[in-house]
Amino acid sequence: LGPFQLLKKLGAGGMGVVYLAKDSQEDRVVALKVVRPEQVYFEPARERFRREIDAISRFDHRGIAAVYSCGESKGVPYYAQEYVEGASLEAVLRALEDREAARLSGRDMSRALQKVLGSSGPVDDGPGSFFAGSWSDVCARIAAAAADALQHAHSRGVLHRDVKPSNLLLTLEGRVVLIDFGLAALDD
Repeated sequence: LGPFQLLKKLGAGGMGVVYLAKDSQEDRVVALKVVRPEQVYFEPARERFRREIDAISRFDHRGIAAVYSCGESKGVPYYAQEYVEGASLEAVLRALEDREAARLSGRDMSRALQKVLGSSGPVDDGPGSFFAGSWSDVCARIAAAAADALQHAHSRGVLHRDVKPSNLLLTLEGRVVLIDFGLAALDD
């Protein structure tokens, strides 16, 4: 698709499909979002996609994946953004659903994230790390990081309108990234 080689499908929503892709011009791996094939010819879907691009291109924040480029190839609109190697908070919580929350710790969160990502490398969950401490400590850090990203969006005139565990990515380094601005409202 244009300068991008699609490597694998990462996910899909009501309006778009996200692929892991190789950007041949910049020699980097990106998350490439395209309008769903069945939506390409419907102007409201294309307008919503343009609004999403307008929203996320306003940001410069660690908690929101950066947009690199946008365009259209063979009638298919797309945008390329930073690929965040992480898992959704929803998937991590699902990996722990058989456990009693009162007995969980930050270490349990990091281990569940590792399991979801299929990673066996070391995770820093020692003192001072993102995953250190109790379950409540880590949940509070996640909520604070998400709130910080939302505040950045709000300060740029964007209301996300779809904050949920599936739209928050966690990385092994303890980064929380807000994704999917498809339902965002702009102040203008």
